[in-house]
Amino acid sequence: LLDCATLLVKGGAQVDLAHGSGATPAYLAAQNGHVDVVRCLAENGANLNQANKHGMTPTLAAAQYGHVDAVRCLAENGADLNQAQKDGCTPTYRAAGEGHVDVVRCLRLKGCKLDQPARTAWGYRRRSHTISLSTKLASHHLQRAACIVSSCLVSSYFIFLKQ
Repeated sequence: LLDCATLLVKGGAQVDLAHGSGATPAYLAAQNGHVDVVRCLAENGANLNQANKHGMTPTLAAAQYGHVDAVRCLAENGADLNQAQKDGCTPTYRAAGEGHVDVVRCLRLKGCKLDQPARTAWGYRRRSHTISLSTKLASHHLQRAACIVSSCLVSSYFIFLKQ
């Protein structure tokens, strides 16, 4: 797949050309966990924050489907880890809702704020975001939620000790 993507990019293909649903090559590669293709597109100027018609970005898609390496690659290539979907859901919210602990941990380590209220498409703060995230974690993924919270508390503790 990488060879095909490289050939297309070198042949002058538009790296941000979206099809009918608004999905770009970067979005589709991230959604399917094709890290090498995401990296190739990023190196050739792809917009890693371009959303489809539903407001889903490559980072949101990778987070929702549990592709931690794709999330890491997007982060390392400048993608906005806190960019919310039109309904205000962030990559952290999507990953946590699907029980992808490794993705939530990766987002945290890459500087994503776990308690940041999302913004809707109209710029309003979505106050229920943090509460909804906690509720979703507690009701569907109790053990994983405890792992995430423990990880964040330990990280915060060590950051506090370093200061």
